[in-house]
Amino acid sequence: MGKKSIPMLDFDTTLKFVRQLNDNYQDRLISQDDILKMLGLKNANTRSYTHKMTYAKDLGLLENNGSEMIQLTKLSKKIIYPESENQKEINDLKIKAFENSEFNQELLNRFEKTKEPTEVTLANVLLNEFGVKDNLKNQAASSYLNSLSQLGLDNVNDKPVDKKSESNNEITEDISLFDSEDAIMSDAENSQQIDNNISNNAAIKENKAELISLDYDINFSIKNSQTNVIIQIPRNMVGDKKQLELTKKMIDAQIDTLLE
Repeated sequence: MGKKSIPMLDFDTTLKFVRQLNDNYQDRLISQDDILKMLGLKNANTRSYTHKMTYAKDLGLLENNGSEMIQLTKLSKKIIYPESENQKEINDLKIKAFENSEFNQELLNRFEKTKEPTEVTLANVLLNEFGVKDNLKNQAASSYLNSLSQLGLDNVNDKPVDKKSESNNEITEDISLFDSEDAIMSDAENSQQIDNNISNNAAIKENKAELISLDYDINFSIKNSQTNVIIQIPRNMVGDKKQLELTKKMIDAQIDTLLE
């Protein structure tokens, strides 16, 4: 397999770099010295410079203007200055940029009909099939998978998972923060009950959980690698403003743990 440019950055990090160039230099042509100054670097051979520049060009976000000067492409301008408020259309432009990379396109095709690989598996593929050095394979794999997540492409090819085949280490709990008695409790008592349930639940208190989904009609689900917690919210609370405010308090408490 021929040698390809292997990105060591994720998509959002690279787009942020391009936005910085746009903010600092607007529509003027940009020199290498300009970019080094913006990044606080003195040498163009540093990885911080080469990784950003190479991947931004591979994505079709930056280009040479026929000389050594750099300019933003029409595609990057459309992403930075979207002509629509439709988030899907904006994200489609980002995906178009992502697919401009020969490396990204080849991996998308490689795993088109299979479940998204784990970081370990992808790192080994990069080592064996792309010739990525052993000390860089994990960074490259992580960057690619993070990009998929940022663009909403991480679950596109997932197949239904057989629950019986999942790791025995995963624990699933259904936790009702609201008992039937809550309906007749005072607001103060109800609020205290929620606080107690949140603080006493080890899965919420100790784990830095990932927010998976929120459905006011059904449940509030959080998950990390060891625990999947589904907090049940009865439907009869949905139409009650005070109950929803208490529900929001519970959700905010969980989000606060993610921000710590």
